[in-house]
Amino acid sequence: MSLSLPSARAAVRTLLTGHPDGAAPWVRELGQGGDDGWFGPGSTIWAVHGDAATLVGGIRALLVQAMHPTVLAGFDEHSDYREDPETRLQRTAAFVTITTFGTSAQAEAACERVRRAHAPVRGTTDSGTPYDAADPELLGWVHLALVDSLAESVRRFGRTPFDLDSYLAETAVVGERLGAAHVPHDSAELAEARAHYLPQLAVTAATRRAHEFLLDPPLPARIRWPYRVLASAAAASLPPDLRMLLGARPLLPAPAARVVGGVATAALARVLGPSPAASAAARRTAARR
Repeated sequence: MSLSLPSARAAVRTLLTGHPDGAAPWVRELGQGGDDGWFGPGSTIWAVHGDAATLVGGIRALLVQAMHPTVLAGFDEHSDYREDPETRLQRTAAFVTITTFGTSAQAEAACERVRRAHAPVRGTTDSGTPYDAADPELLGWVHLALVDSLAESVRRFGRTPFDLDSYLAETAVVGERLGAAHVPHDSAELAEARAHYLPQLAVTAATRRAHEFLLDPPLPARIRWPYRVLASAAAASLPPDLRMLLGARPLLPAPAARVVGGVATAALARVLGPSPAASAAARRTAARR
C-alpha cells in the first residue's frame, strides 16, 4: 500500500523522533533561548547534518561499529536495541541533533547523558577480553564510524557539498567532549585512525547476528521496505576492506543499491522537507542577531 506524502512524512519523523510532526520535546527546546551552540549557522556540521542522507549514514555507522567485537559486546549485553530498535534510533538521532544544533548547555547535557549511560556498561567478551564503554579506545571507534559514515553517505547520496576537513574538525569537538581517542581533525588523521582500528575488526557470529538485524529490523510494515533500501545503500557505500566484514547480505547488491539508494535518498529529502530541528535552531540563533 502506498502512503500519501503527509503520511510518509509522519511515518519517517515518528521513526526518528517518536512524534509524527518531528517536534519531540527535545526538538522544541532547540528553538528556545540560548547561544549559537558549539557550531552555529554557517558551520559545515549544520549543513551536513541537515541533509536527509544522514539517515543512510546512521545505518552505515551501526553496521561499521558492529565490526569491532569488543564494541559489539557492549551493545549486545547492555542495550535493548533488538527489542526496541526505534527507541535506540531515536536516542542516537537526538544525540547527534542536539550536539549539532543545540545550545552549548544542551550539547554538554547530551554528552553527560551519554557518559551516564556508559558508566555501567562493563563486562567481558566471549573471548575473555574486558571492556568498558567509557574506554577512550572504544569510544574512538564509535566516533570514527559515525562521522565517517555520515560524511560518506552525504557525499554519495546527499545534496550538500562540503569540505571534509572542515567537517572533521567540527565533529572532533563532540568526540573529544566524550573522551574518545584517535579523533580525526582532517582527512589525513581519518586515514590514520582507520589504519589503527582495522586490525581490531572481525566477523564473528555476533557480528552476523547484528548485521542481519540492522539490515532488516522489525520495523512497522509501512517503512520496513524503504528502510531496507536505505540499509542496502549504506552497505554499498562501505569501502572494500569493510565490505569484506559485512556479516549479512543486504536486500540489494552493491551496484543496484548505489543507484536506488541515491533515488531513495532524494525522495526521502522531498518527503521530510525542512528539518524541524534545524529550523528551530535557526529561529533561536536568528533571534540573537
